[in-house]
Amino acid sequence: MAMQRVDPVFAALARRRPDLSSAHFVICTLSKAQVEHLHAVQGQGLQRSSGELLSAVRPTQALLQSAGLVGHHPDRLNAGFGDTETGPVCLGFSVPKRQLARAVDRNSVRRVAREAWRHAGWTPGQMPAAAMIKLRRAEPAWREIGRPALKKLWREELDQLLARLTRRLSQPGDDSPHAHQGHQGRQAMPT
Repeated sequence: MAMQRVDPVFAALARRRPDLSSAHFVICTLSKAQVEHLHAVQGQGLQRSSGELLSAVRPTQALLQSAGLVGHHPDRLNAGFGDTETGPVCLGFSVPKRQLARAVDRNSVRRVAREAWRHAGWTPGQMPAAAMIKLRRAEPAWREIGRPALKKLWREELDQLLARLTRRLSQPGDDSPHAHQGHQGRQAMPT
C-alpha cells in the first residue's frame, strides 16, 4: 500500500492555535511567507528521503492525473479555493464526526463556510494564503432546528467571524495574526 502524503500547509493549520474564534467556529490562517516556508521545508525533506517514497508517490499522482482526478499543474494539486494575485488559496475545513454525526450536516457546514468565505468582501492582496475553518462545538439543540434555519445561523456566525478577520488583516503594520492580537491588547489598556 502506498504511503499517503499530507499537505504540509493543512498539517500546520490543523496543529495551529486559532487566530479567531466564535461560539462554534474557529479560524486559523497562514501568510504567504509561512506557506512558502512550509513548502521549502517539505521539499528539503523529500530530497533527503529514500527513493522508495518518491517512487511510491509519483505513480499514484500519474494514475490520478490520467483518470482526470487531479489537475496537471503541480502547484495546484492541493489548491483549495480560488486564485489570488500570488497564487491559489488553500481553504480547509474541519468538521468532526463526533460534533455532527450525519454526513449531510457536515457537508452543509462546509458548503455554508465556503459560501461565507467567497462573500467575505476581501480586498486585493488581503486574503491569507491558507486558512482552515474548524467547527469547535455543536449545540444539542441543532438536532431539532430545521436545516434552512440552521444554515442561516451558521452563515451569520461565519460572516461575523470572517468580518473580524478581514478587519484584522486590513490593519497596517505586521501581517502576522499574532502580532495583531498583541497590538489590539495594547490599545485596550487604559493609559
